[in-house]
Amino acid sequence: MSELEYIDYPKEIPMKLMVVNMDSSCPHWHWEYELYFVLKGNLKIHKSDGSFLAKAGDLILLNSKEIHSMQAVDGDNISLFLQFSPDLIKQVYPSSFDFDINTVSNNPPSKEKVRNLQQILARMALLIIEKPDGYKFSLTSDMYLVIASLFHDFRYTPTSNSEKDSSKETLEDFEAIQKYVTSNFKTDIKESDMCHQIGMSRTKVYEVMKAADMDSFRSLINYYRIEYAKKQLSNTKDPISLIASESGFVSDSSFFRAFKSLTGISPNAYRDKPKSDKPDYGAIQGYIPYSSSEAERLLKQYLK
Repeated sequence: MSELEYIDYPKEIPMKLMVVNMDSSCPHWHWEYELYFVLKGNLKIHKSDGSFLAKAGDLILLNSKEIHSMQAVDGDNISLFLQFSPDLIKQVYPSSFDFDINTVSNNPPSKEKVRNLQQILARMALLIIEKPDGYKFSLTSDMYLVIASLFHDFRYTPTSNSEKDSSKETLEDFEAIQKYVTSNFKTDIKESDMCHQIGMSRTKVYEVMKAADMDSFRSLINYYRIEYAKKQLSNTKDPISLIASESGFVSDSSFFRAFKSLTGISPNAYRDKPKSDKPDYGAIQGYIPYSSSEAERLLKQYLK
């Protein structure tokens, strides 16, 4: 099982823009850059340089091949995601670049530069919603304005071949760990057994977990255990104690703690939620319904 996410593009330009209500996503990566713009609520984003709680108005960019995951915090959120191919930049520059956009970091960009990028993103989303005549030309133009803004208004660094090789090795190691965990999370899985099976030292496992901003090997195991438990809570009437055991937890109390930590609610509360409000199990991304009219209203606020 590989947690590489493949992005489907429209014909016109290698980019994809979505407005979604995010529940959670497993740790994953893709070739594309990904820019998050939170419109409502709170979204915790885990990336290679730390975990960040993004609130309404915040922007965070994930660079190509950066391992990351997301988790809703304290209820619903509405977020805009823009994914675009590095090939758009390579049309002009043969080099690869990492960009630094994070409004919740210790060194955030200026409000004026952030505001400019917010307006471009909001305009792109409204073009997709409203589809006026010729909107695809405007959308393509705005995509290049986003890239121009990355170079004009924000910090960036070229990436060397050695950095690319190191990134590739980390991704391969992370996929090996994920493959083992997804095959064994229901058992009393031990890090030492995994290290022996996949031929990786504990020190290396720690380095890979750190690159993925996972607190520990145990936190990765718990993620997949809870995702399995969500499926059982949604689709069966099995007792919660049985679901906890089948998911790999040694006690009900450890299951309840892990479930509340990752979802923000108890297993009972999750089971009671309407089925339409629960994301499909097994998808890299977990999207749930949201109000399109509210999203449109929020986007228009940034164009005033």
